[in-house]
Amino acid sequence: MRVIVISGGTDGMGRATLEARIRRGDEVVAIGSNPAKGRAVRALSGRVHFLQADLRSVAQTRRAVDTIRGRWPRVDALALFANRPSPRSVPSWHGSTIHRRTR
Repeated sequence: MRVIVISGGTDGMGRATLEARIRRGDEVVAIGSNPAKGRAVRALSGRVHFLQADLRSVAQTRRAVDTIRGRWPRVDALALFANRPSPRSVPSWHGSTIHRRTR
């Protein structure tokens, strides 16, 4: 059984990938920010695990990584589907401002 980690695994393409990996018999770790959606994917199979994290936060991302490393010593694949629109300018973790290019 392979271990697959999917950010954004509770919705859209991430969830579709999660469902496909379950059908293949894999163990799947879904990372998402919505606990209700996390409960819904966990209900699909005993091989689905949910970690609640907002990956825009460095601290929450580190916590998710630490949890994964502690529980699954080997990860076979990482699929990145988490995506959120953000404003043009946002403060970075170190205090400066990040300017996003817009059309």
